[in-house]
Amino acid sequence: MRENIIRPMQERKYGTVPIDEIKVLNSRNRNKKKFDENIRSIKDVGLLKPILVNERHYEKNGYYELVCGQGRYLAYKALGHDNIPAEVINCTAKNAYLYSLVENIARVPPGTMWFAREVKRLKDSGMSYADIGKITGKGETYLREYIFLADHGEERLIKGVEAGLFPISFAKKVAHAETTSVQNILMDAFDCNIVNSNNFPTVKKIIERRITQSESVNKRTSGHSLLGQNYTIEQLKHDINKMTKEKEAFVNEAEVKENRLLSLLYGLHLLWKDNKLIELVKSEEIGPLPQLKGNYHVT
Repeated sequence: MRENIIRPMQERKYGTVPIDEIKVLNSRNRNKKKFDENIRSIKDVGLLKPILVNERHYEKNGYYELVCGQGRYLAYKALGHDNIPAEVINCTAKNAYLYSLVENIARVPPGTMWFAREVKRLKDSGMSYADIGKITGKGETYLREYIFLADHGEERLIKGVEAGLFPISFAKKVAHAETTSVQNILMDAFDCNIVNSNNFPTVKKIIERRITQSESVNKRTSGHSLLGQNYTIEQLKHDINKMTKEKEAFVNEAEVKENRLLSLLYGLHLLWKDNKLIELVKSEEIGPLPQLKGNYHVT
């Protein structure tokens, strides 16, 4: 069973570790400008947060494995220090990886694709939604949808959700759109109060149909597709108004035809009350009279 990687403060172990006894297992290239800033910061104010090392194989190999804090470790080493403050854990390589993910996500700015990818990495590592929720302060439904957005690389959607511009449920629907052009128009439409979760399917169909038509025309006239980049919010408003008018016209026409039919049925209903007509029909042996049921109100 995997150990709980969310460590209470009273259970954490801190100490000073010799720099020469630390081994970096997964070294990463570092931005020189940011690295120089780290050196200056540590030189001026000291190390504000200890690095994280794993002592699991120390007795056997004589070194600690660096879990998190490579930048701080290298900066401390560059400054000529012999020892560095560290939190010491004892765990498997898999859990050390999980620890590093948890440490990383605490340093990542929310509302960025970086943060979204770190959340996804936590889930991909096997961590439960409940544990991720404890780390990020988010519910399971939110995390599921958030990871979906990270999976599809929707940076503008994630920023919009984090900024409170639209709910994550709307962002997930937008992410299902086939092209970036459609997604961008849907987000712009949301900003303009044109689209919401209720009318989303209809508006999405309008946009996709218009962009498909636009791309078809562009290919015929210029030999290439513009991917709907000329489609604007004003055109969307026009298309929605046009569709609404067409729908209203269809409904009106249907009502007229319905009233005509009801008038016909009402007339037949009156005819079948004429005794002379009934006797004539019977004498001609035309057959049983049709039975009309219900009340007919003609407008």
